Amino acid sequence: MDVSHQLATLASRPLLLWHGDEETWVPPGETFRLQHALQQSGLAENLTASGSRACAHRITPEALAETVGFFKRTL
Repeated sequence: MDVSHQLATLASRPLLLWHGDEETWVPPGETFRLQHALQQSGLAENLTASGSRACAHRITPEALAETVGFFKRTL
């Protein structure tokens, strides 16, 4: 799904982007492209972006901790 035309809407609230760089189900490039588009548009104030090396379609303990931290900060 292309959300590039909805950047301002996405940026108006806290947004967490996390991706493993060896993901095969959802291409990591999609996440990185959205992150870059938000940053280039000056809309990354509410963006938290992270990822894991050598990680496929799973949640690592580090990713879980980052996600919990994100929710604690934003909810």
